[in-house]
Amino acid sequence: MCPSQRHGSEWNSFTVRSNEDDGIYLYKYNFKGKQIGRETIEDSTASKESVLSESDISKLLWHTFDKKTTSYEYFWILSIIQLYKETKQDSISYKQILARMVANAWRYVFKEGGDFPDSDQTPRLSNAIMPRFLLKETSDPKQVEGQILYYYERARLGQFLSPLLENVPYRFLSPWIPFTSNEDIVAKSNNPETRCPYSLHNDHIEINPIWGGYMIEKYDKITKFVEQELKSYLKIK
Repeated sequence: MCPSQRHGSEWNSFTVRSNEDDGIYLYKYNFKGKQIGRETIEDSTASKESVLSESDISKLLWHTFDKKTTSYEYFWILSIIQLYKETKQDSISYKQILARMVANAWRYVFKEGGDFPDSDQTPRLSNAIMPRFLLKETSDPKQVEGQILYYYERARLGQFLSPLLENVPYRFLSPWIPFTSNEDIVAKSNNPETRCPYSLHNDHIEINPIWGGYMIEKYDKITKFVEQELKSYLKIK
């Protein structure tokens, strides 16, 4: 045992920190040497693993868009963070994300006049959805999202919108998991040691607990950053 720098709250006692096999403890003794209390404190290693580092955050804010080829990456992470803040649910379905991605893209396609590259299918998909599901260029995001969710199964919209999710869920994690194959990314995303924002599953993602609090606490900062980067990418002033 080694004496702690922290003394007990009572003048007639002192506290000792003890590193033991099953954890770290604070023992309180009176000055006659009698133990009068014991407190368990979190292991420092476990604490470190549950807190985001500057490196973790810089990967999200600076490196996830390094190798972008379409707008999908922006709408993907923006939609995830929005849905997580609204629902506080760790599990988010691809159905929810796809509907929100299209809703978020709507104004950039029809109102902002974004300069989408030829390989980007966002404008084509939006234009195809609009007349089919009674939407307009001026439809607000909630209406767009609601119509997609309503017709999702009956119109097989998951298949129709699948180009938006063809590579993005996997490639977005490249700053944490160097890309080899989609299958490899799925497996490694479920390893807590990768510290990536989410893990991949058959029909949904799971938010990594170490990222959840940050996404909510820094929601305005992250979404503002993503939107600024998106506007720059689409050449919107």
